[in-house]
Amino acid sequence: MKIIVKRVACVLLVFTLFLNCTPKKSQYTVKVFEVENGWGYSIFKQNKLIIRQQYIPSISSQKHFKSEKDAQTIGALVVKKLKLHKIPSITFQELENNISL
Repeated sequence: MKIIVKRVACVLLVFTLFLNCTPKKSQYTVKVFEVENGWGYSIFKQNKLIIRQQYIPSISSQKHFKSEKDAQTIGALVVKKLKLHKIPSITFQELENNISL
């Protein structure tokens, strides 16, 4: 009986280790979209929309991203913060460091 319990415990341990070591697909995705005079981005968590940002955050006026690449860059930065369990806000300094304003 003790041998069976030990074997079951070993199998469960190996299975648990396997699951923890298997790379997991990111639960967040960024999709950029075109608006009238520029670009914006959406962030999805497991295919559910959680953020839709059509204007550049952290600036006083409502301006769209100038390029698809800029929207993708800032969207990816937001996803990085979400994965680190940080507040997904973007500072003006982060904008200046990552895109042309």
